[in-house]
Amino acid sequence: MSRLPALFVLQALIAFVIAEHTGVCNLSYCKCVPAKHPLRTNVNCSVPHNQKMNIFEGDLPESTEILTVAGAEALMIDVNSLSRLDDARHVHLSRNKLVLMRTASAVNLNIINLYLEIDNCDILSIETKTFSNIKGPLSVTIRDCDYVSLEGRAFSWLLSIKIDNVRHLQLGPGTFMLDPTAANVGEHGPGMTVHLKNISTTEFPELTFGSSAAMISMESVDVRSIQAGAFPANTYNIVMATNCTFHRIEGESFAPKSLINNLHFHGCNIHVFASKSLQSAVANLNISRSRFENIETGAINATVVAVVIVDSVFHIFNEKGFELSSWNKLQIRRNSFDELAPNAIVAPGGSIHELIFAENEIEDMHSGSLGFIGQAYSKFADNIIFENNYFGKPCYCNISSWLATGLGTVSGEPFESETYCTVNEFFARCFNVPEQNMVLKKFANNVCNDKPNIQCETYKNPETGTVPEIKNPRFPHKKNVQGDISERDKKIIGIVIVTALGCVIIIMFISFIRWMRRRGHCVNLKNLIISSNSSCGALCDRLCVCGLNNGIDNARSISQLSVNEYSERHRLNEPRVDDVIQETTIPSVFTQEVVEIENKTTQTLPEELTKELLENLKEKLEDPENYVEAREMIEHLYELIKVEESCNNNTPTILNVEENIYDLPFQNTTPRIGKNKKQMISVGTRTPSLDKLTPLSPYNRQTALAHEYFEPKDFAVHLYAEIANCDKEKKTLLGAIPDVLGEQAVPRGPYLRAVRDKMNSNTSVSPSAKSLNSSIGSPQLMSTIKSNKSTASNASNKMINRPLPEKPIGTVDPGEGTSFRHG
Repeated sequence: MSRLPALFVLQALIAFVIAEHTGVCNLSYCKCVPAKHPLRTNVNCSVPHNQKMNIFEGDLPESTEILTVAGAEALMIDVNSLSRLDDARHVHLSRNKLVLMRTASAVNLNIINLYLEIDNCDILSIETKTFSNIKGPLSVTIRDCDYVSLEGRAFSWLLSIKIDNVRHLQLGPGTFMLDPTAANVGEHGPGMTVHLKNISTTEFPELTFGSSAAMISMESVDVRSIQAGAFPANTYNIVMATNCTFHRIEGESFAPKSLINNLHFHGCNIHVFASKSLQSAVANLNISRSRFENIETGAINATVVAVVIVDSVFHIFNEKGFELSSWNKLQIRRNSFDELAPNAIVAPGGSIHELIFAENEIEDMHSGSLGFIGQAYSKFADNIIFENNYFGKPCYCNISSWLATGLGTVSGEPFESETYCTVNEFFARCFNVPEQNMVLKKFANNVCNDKPNIQCETYKNPETGTVPEIKNPRFPHKKNVQGDISERDKKIIGIVIVTALGCVIIIMFISFIRWMRRRGHCVNLKNLIISSNSSCGALCDRLCVCGLNNGIDNARSISQLSVNEYSERHRLNEPRVDDVIQETTIPSVFTQEVVEIENKTTQTLPEELTKELLENLKEKLEDPENYVEAREMIEHLYELIKVEESCNNNTPTILNVEENIYDLPFQNTTPRIGKNKKQMISVGTRTPSLDKLTPLSPYNRQTALAHEYFEPKDFAVHLYAEIANCDKEKKTLLGAIPDVLGEQAVPRGPYLRAVRDKMNSNTSVSPSAKSLNSSIGSPQLMSTIKSNKSTASNASNKMINRPLPEKPIGTVDPGEGTSFRHG
């Protein structure tokens, strides 16, 4: 949470405060009691947790010595509310969710030593110049708060401040900058101390530590940035950072005019040490157990007296990263350098008293990287200690010259006995150096000599009795360069993991659907959903298309249509070309080849009209894309019913051409020239293959349009009208088939009447038909039926409101029919 949103929330929450302020001593939850001194007063307010409290000017007794406010939901200390206090000693604000100290809350405050203690709050904001022109030193302790905002120059005189256990600390420019009139004098220089501990996020803007300080201590603080001019004061006695993280130290953070007596970095992680970050004069620079990711050119360019760098890790060390001048003591011990650029450390010493460079690991060294050692050795060789330094350079015979170039000396011979280079496994076993780091002088004496053969040392059996592993524990360093995963890498890894999991879930879902389709569970699940919810069933019907034989299962239940007959229907259903097709009549005498075909009287109806069949027909009639297909399925069913009735009566089946009074769009049943002129005769009963029984091919179909339907031929004789849906009428199969689809009239034919007659005649025989009628008899599924009762015949007594149309008067019109009549 940034400063402005936090203050906005705080202002909103304290807007509904007590309007009247007649004094805190008059409040029921405040007690004003005498202090130890009879003329002094202690004010103790225990505010209910759901109430807010304002302290305005004049609300506190002037003799207040100790003020305690605890438990408030919001506490505001207004302008001049503390200004009238005479020698207040302790202000304690505890367990208040929101605390706001307004500008000029304590102006010209006459105190000897005031202690301000604030703890256990959610949000604390101390505005600019809250304690302004106070007449005595102020000590502040802030701890256990979530968000703390200290605006610029909040304290004119600050003796000490401790901020502990704060999630986010927002500091303004000049936060710890005191007035020039403040007596900032300690025992040995400046008197102000600043202690920051356990702070998750903060930044040090310009002039943050604008006044001299006796100590600035940071422990376990995560500093996003130390901006330029953050440490501009004249003198800092001690600046210490312990276990802190500095993401970036900007250039000129430590001003050139400043003097830092002791600058310590212990256990710190510094990501970027920018150029010219440290330009202040430093008496003692101590870096220990720290990690530097990137040291830019001129990061430290300072006059120093004593430098100690121990047990630290340096990854990227650019040219002239450290420029240390006028030093007399320099210790660099047990450090790890991944790569030292040319002239990485420049240290022209003055009167050198001590130079220790020992037990360091340098993976890659360039020319002059450690040139300060050669310079110091040339003048003060007795004060130089160079011991046990390891280099990642492979050993070779002329490696001494490489060492001299890196150290800036004329010859590398004085340092050969304390320098280690790396060897391969052969030399490691040969000279008993299992860590693969061999003294440079030993390698030169045993390998780089005039002997024709290399004389290996006698194998030394370790005390454990096991053969030691040949492995270099020091190099290479670059395997551990990235100790922590960056935030960007974490996001990328998270995105990759989520994407992979999503792909796996999708693949598993698709595999599960395909498995259900292969096992036949898809149809069962669809039927179960259809029986419970028709809308869900329609969706499932689109998703659960079990294989490529859509409609075959339902078509098998309709009939056992012969293969030849169904092929003829496919042929007649093919789209017509734009050319004019000449029609002809069937010749009475055939001279062509005679082809044997099946007799339609040998075909049989399904054992029962299943619920699945009827639901399928209903859905296809409701779908404009499948309407024509469903209509022809019903037509086929009608033909089979008529055939079965004629077979039961032992009479030949004759399709009355004149019975169909509607013209069917897209279908002309008259044979065409060039199609099929062969004579067809019946050869008896043959059972057709069930897998050949499919509805008419939908590939050549198009949705029927309104202009493609025709009025009945007996429209002038019979009056057709829609009737209201009657709940008392008997619900049959026809009642479940809608008559109107998409505001288009659906043509009716005698095949629908035959279906209805068949179902009425089988009501008492088929138990499945009874259950069917009860399952589809919902009012919303019943369609309106056109009727004319006056023309009903005796053969259609079981039909509902729908008579057989009479034969039209005039020319003979074959009307509606199928290609079955030619069989």
